[in-house]
Amino acid sequence: MAVFITILKVTGIIIASLIALVLFLLCLVLFVPIRYRIRGEKGTGDDDIYAKIQVTFLLHIISAGLIYDKDTDIYGKLFGIRIYPRKKKAEDESDKPQAAGEVIPGSDRPAEEGVTDHGGAGNDDNVNTQEAYKPEADDMAEEGPKPADSLIPEEVPDPGAPHDPDDTVNPRPSTEDDKADTGEAEEDLWDKAEAFIDRIVEKISQKIDQLSDRYDKLKKNAAFWKKAYNDKRNRKAAEHIKEVVIKVLKKAAPKKVRGYAHFGFDDPSTTGSILAVLGILYPVLPRKLVIEPDFEEAVIYGKADIKGRLALYVIGLAFLSLALDKDCRRMWNIYKKHKADT
Repeated sequence: MAVFITILKVTGIIIASLIALVLFLLCLVLFVPIRYRIRGEKGTGDDDIYAKIQVTFLLHIISAGLIYDKDTDIYGKLFGIRIYPRKKKAEDESDKPQAAGEVIPGSDRPAEEGVTDHGGAGNDDNVNTQEAYKPEADDMAEEGPKPADSLIPEEVPDPGAPHDPDDTVNPRPSTEDDKADTGEAEEDLWDKAEAFIDRIVEKISQKIDQLSDRYDKLKKNAAFWKKAYNDKRNRKAAEHIKEVVIKVLKKAAPKKVRGYAHFGFDDPSTTGSILAVLGILYPVLPRKLVIEPDFEEAVIYGKADIKGRLALYVIGLAFLSLALDKDCRRMWNIYKKHKADT
């Protein structure tokens, strides 16, 4: 009996430990925020732009980012090890041609320039064989050009001999078969023209059918959205969705913003107009954002550093709030039915 109780105690401790571990990991994922950082810098040159977007999670265990510095680089890391994109495998050194002066494996002689080793020592025999059968220029000169049968001129008739009208070169008599061949060629040409016209008409008909289908879909969608907008319950659901989205955006808004901007345009009035708009937005703008206008020359440069975070439990609560709302569920079901019908 005591052994059975001990086994139950050990089993209970193991199960409780597993449950505690799962709860710990769940809380870790939900309550540890996802941090993001955006850095950018613009120099005086048109191409002098640098930007970096970095997202980290669980104390930099998981990280991803995008870097732009004349080229775009997207990466993903796990425990600081780059897992995306995967590095390309190094090329096989044996497939590369041997460089000049480098000793070829299996041979005591260095490789010549532009020559790769494909058969070991057997290449020397091939080279010597080719040189042995290569004709010498002097021998070719002594032999002279060989006459070809195709260069012998044909017999030319004597212009002073009497001309026989029946004696013609390659006479081609005109027969009824030629007329039949001409008629068949005309019929083939006409058939091809008819087939070409039929294809054009068919394509035009298909385009008209596609446009008609698109018009019907647009008409149905417009009628659906008009009816959905006029529904009071759908309006309540839309207001609820709007409130939830605003809350999430407030939680995800940057917590720290630092920067410096120096700008100017050719027309000083344009610079003044933009400065007036920024003045209206001054209460909303971060305090550590310094803005300097330039009324003398057209120039834009500066830098910025933005930091923020968002915990996953905020997104989870937002989805849970929408899922528990009857009006939101009703609107979602109506939308799914509309998509299925269209």
